[in-house]
Amino acid sequence: MGRKKRGNDAIPTWSGFNYQGKAMLLNILNKINELLPLDIKEYIVEIERQEDFVIICNGQSQSFCQVKATLSKSKWSAYSEALDKLLEHRNKSDNPTAKCIFIVAKEITDWNDKSNTYSSEIEIFKHSGKIVDICDVKQSILSEIKLFNRNNGHPIGHEEVIYGELCLFLDYKVAEMHTQSYKKRKYKIKLLDFVDVITKALQQQQARQEFYVKERVFEHVTQTLQNSLSEICQYKCGKTLSNCEVSCAAKTAFLNMIKLPNLPKYCKVINPDRIDGWENELQYVANMPGDKISSAIYPVFYESRTPEKVDENGDVVYLHTAYCQAEKQYIIPTLLDLSSCCNYGTNSLQNTFQSIKNNKEILDVLEGSGITAIPGYWGGSLSQADICTSWKNAAEDEPDNINNFYRGIEIISIAELLEVFRHGGNKDK
Repeated sequence: MGRKKRGNDAIPTWSGFNYQGKAMLLNILNKINELLPLDIKEYIVEIERQEDFVIICNGQSQSFCQVKATLSKSKWSAYSEALDKLLEHRNKSDNPTAKCIFIVAKEITDWNDKSNTYSSEIEIFKHSGKIVDICDVKQSILSEIKLFNRNNGHPIGHEEVIYGELCLFLDYKVAEMHTQSYKKRKYKIKLLDFVDVITKALQQQQARQEFYVKERVFEHVTQTLQNSLSEICQYKCGKTLSNCEVSCAAKTAFLNMIKLPNLPKYCKVINPDRIDGWENELQYVANMPGDKISSAIYPVFYESRTPEKVDENGDVVYLHTAYCQAEKQYIIPTLLDLSSCCNYGTNSLQNTFQSIKNNKEILDVLEGSGITAIPGYWGGSLSQADICTSWKNAAEDEPDNINNFYRGIEIISIAELLEVFRHGGNKDK
C-alpha cells in the first residue's frame, strides 16, 4: 500500500554504492563530458520520481533513464513491462519527444531483431561501445573522471579519490532525501554539484599531498641543517651542538631556518638555478646535501662573527653586510655551484645565469639582494671579477629587461666573501 502511495519513489535503497547509483554516476559524468565547456548550470538530474533518473535542462525533461541490474535476462521480451513503463513515463511527461535510455548490466542479445518494437524509441546505454556490467561500472566511471580531468587541465592520477567522493556525495544526497517527507522531498541535483565535488576532491587531495611533502621535507631539512651545524660546532669549537652554549651566527642562522613557515620554499631559494626537479620529497633531499650545507651555507654565517646581523623574512635566512652592493645590503648564502662552469666554458656559465633569470618563483625573494656562489675548485677558479663580468654580460644580452629579470641581484664568490669576513670585514662595516 505504501509503495503504491509513494508512486515510483525508491529513494531509501538508492545510493552511490549499488549498481543503480553507479550507473547514474557514469551517465551523469558522460553527459558532463559531452557538454563541457558549454554552460551546464541549467542541467539537473532528478532521481526516482518520474523514472530511475531523468536529465532535465531549463526545466524540460531531456532523457528518461531506467536501470536494470538483472543478470538472468538476455531477451528484450523479458523486459517488456519495464520498457512499457519507461515509454509511458516519457509520454506523460512535459516532453513526449525526450530520449528513453535503458541501462542494463547484461547484453540483450536480440535487441536489434525486427520483432523488437521498442528499439526504435528506446536506446540501450553503452559506454565505449559496450554494455556496462556490474563488475565494470567502476572502471567506466574512473575513465570518465580521467577524461574530465584531462579536458579541464586537472592533474591525472586522483580518479579513485574522486570516485569515492562522488559515491559519498550521492549517498549523502539520497540519505538527505530520505529524511524529507514525501511531499516536500527534493529529488533534483544540479550537474554543477557533481563538478563541484570533483573540484573540491582535487583541491583536498592536492592539499594533502602538499602537506605530506612539506612535512617530509621539514623532517629531512631540519635534520640535515642540524647535522650540518653539528659538524661546524665540532670542527670550529670541538663541541657537540647540544653542549655548545656559545652564541654564534651559524647557530642563529639555524634557529631562524627552523622558524621559516615554508622550508620547501627556502630549499628552492638556496638552489636558485634549479627550476625543475621539485616534484616530490626525494628531490628535495637530493637538492639539500648535508656536505654542501656545511661548506656553502653555514660558513658564511659563522665567519661573519655577527649573529646580530642574521635575520629572516619568512622565506629565507640572510646576513646583513655592507660588503653587498645590492640595494638591500644583505646576502643569502646559497648552494649555487659555478665550479662545473669552469670546465665547460662561458656558455655553461651563461646557461646557469639564464636559469636564475627564468626561476620566477623565487626572483621576488632574491630581488635587491646578494647571493653567494661556489666559484669552482678543480677546473680553474672564477674570481669575483669574473663572476661580475659574466653576470653583466648576461644582462647586456637583454638591456631592456635587466631590471625586470635580474632585479638588482648580485652574485658573490663565497671564497672571496669568506676571506673578507676572516679579516673582520663584517664587523668593520
